[in-house]
This record gives sequence, C-alpha cells and structure tokens, in this order.
Amino acid sequence: RAALAAALDRVSRELEQAGSHGVLGQVMAAHRELAADPELRRLAEAGIATGQSAAFAWQAASDEVAGLFVTGDVRLAERAADLADLSRRILSQLLGQSPEPSPAPAGSVVLAADLLPSDLAHDASCGLSAVALAGSSPTAHVAIIAAGLGLPLLTAVGAGLTAVADGQALVVDADAGLLDLAPSAL
Repeated sequence: RAALAAALDRVSRELEQAGSHGVLGQVMAAHRELAADPELRRLAEAGIATGQSAAFAWQAASDEVAGLFVTGDVRLAERAADLADLSRRILSQLLGQSPEPSPAPAGSVVLAADLLPSDLAHDASCGLSAVALAGSSPTAHVAIIAAGLGLPLLTAVGAGLTAVADGQALVVDADAGLLDLAPSAL
C-alpha cells in the first residue's frame, strides 16, 4: 500500500507541474482527479490486501473502472483514454520506469492509432509539426490539447493510416480535414 500511495503522490505532483494553465492544465487537473478517486484507490488497495503486487492491483483496478466507461458514449470512452494515460504513469512509477516515450524529432508529423494526452504534450514540447490519428475524436482530450497548442491534428483518419511508411512525404491540412499522402510540391 505504501508503494501505491507514494506512486500516486509522485504522479499527482508531476501532473501539477506538467501544466497549470490553459487547456493542458485543465486536462492534467482531470488526471489528478482520477488519481485521487477513492473508489479506484479502494479497488487497488483491496487487490494489494489479497497479496497482489501494487502494479498488478493498480492495473486490475484501472481495468475495472475503465470498463464502466464502455457504454457507447464517445465522451465516456474518452475518459477511459485519460484513465489509461494516468495508469501508465502510475505503473511506470511503481516499476521504476520512465513514463515518457522517446520524443518525436522536431518537425515530425506523428501518425498513430491514437495518442495519450501526456504523449502529445511531451511531443509538442519537442517541436512536433502535426498529428494524424487513425481513431480518436474531435472531443478527445488529445484533440483539445492540440487545439490549445495550435498544433494541427486530424482524428478518425482510419486504419489505413498504419500503412504509411516512415519518412513518407505528406501534408496535414487540419483546417480542411485532409491528409495528403502524395503532395505535388512541398
């Protein structure tokens, strides 16, 4: 229980430092609220009390709570993404790993199935130029953060996005909602 409490405390402090203003600050505040959720903590502590490791118990509790968000409502599904983001941070603390992936090179366009809010915030701070996501939605926190940062982002591009080769020339026109995979002039 002490390890879980320490991880929750460290992540809450990290989230507070990550952003306290604007849209990013609002999203990080929502993640801090999830971290402080008494039911989520109770479920994890109950697992620890049965002999589960703190990491296993936290993941099981997160999975159970995430299941409550699966209702068909897009906005509730987006909260499940927030919980996945928070859970990755908590698990990283518990396992002594870095929660941040390697940043995308400056000027890059990130193409992904989906992106967690903390990943976008991290990559955007490294000079990302645009993002296109196979899934997600315009109301997801990742889209709201991108808009707040002035970062072009396309959502719901479709599964074909995964077939785009690394280094392929492309143009993202978020205003028009277009991803041009064969631009005539760059």
